[in-house]
Amino acid sequence: MNEDTAGNATSEPEHERWHSWVVPGTAGFEVFGDEAAGLVPLRQIDATNFQVGARFRFRDEMVERRVVHHLGKVGAFDNEEQRRQAFHAAAGYRPTDGPTDLASIPRLMCWLVNTYGVHTLAAIIHDKLITEQPNGGQLRSDVVSDRFFREMLDKCGMPFFLRWIVWTAVAMRTRWAGGTYKRAKMVLWGLSSVIGIVGSIWLAASSRWLGALAFGAAWLLVAALLWGRQWGAAVFAAIALPVIVPAAVPVLAATGFFTALDKVNT
Repeated sequence: MNEDTAGNATSEPEHERWHSWVVPGTAGFEVFGDEAAGLVPLRQIDATNFQVGARFRFRDEMVERRVVHHLGKVGAFDNEEQRRQAFHAAAGYRPTDGPTDLASIPRLMCWLVNTYGVHTLAAIIHDKLITEQPNGGQLRSDVVSDRFFREMLDKCGMPFFLRWIVWTAVAMRTRWAGGTYKRAKMVLWGLSSVIGIVGSIWLAASSRWLGALAFGAAWLLVAALLWGRQWGAAVFAAIALPVIVPAAVPVLAATGFFTALDKVNT
């Protein structure tokens, strides 16, 4: 006999009670329970948080192998069996794991990525893995947790550049939360990126196109080294920020305008 999430006895084997998540275009996510039948109920409990009403999990053998491999590279566990157990624990979510705010997308960036969508379950699992204490989650590595998030986004069907930009955003948070040394490297990376972008623009404006490309690529590589294992995020940040920041400026202005009107009205 097995028990369902409500503690009721059932003779049906547990592995037969997992159903594919019904959201189109997604793969890898399964929802437990015949009542849910692939649905993940959400109950709003305050202005920003929701209570998840069903167990769900992510399953993909190739992703599991890659995550377990990277856990070995960072030395988070003593052996492969422990790493596999950690992955399966990390890849599941229960209602008792607590409330969620879905995807933690800054308000100014919702024009690019919404707080919910095909990435909802991946975001919920990732939030569970990232704690206030750096590397305090079930995978014992925020860097690997971020990579696992990117792998889930891929299986969800999120487009390549968009999922790498989302991964870059969470990687920036991980590095900033990693202590004074990593924050200092982030600041240095930011300064280096500005030098690279300005220098490339100046060379391009002088019609020295090859020099602009060479200079920009060189500074991009130098800046990427400051990110260590997450160097790919540095590359995407340098490419995306010059586009995203100008696009966010009118959103910021409009948000400020209507916030000011609301204050006047009150």
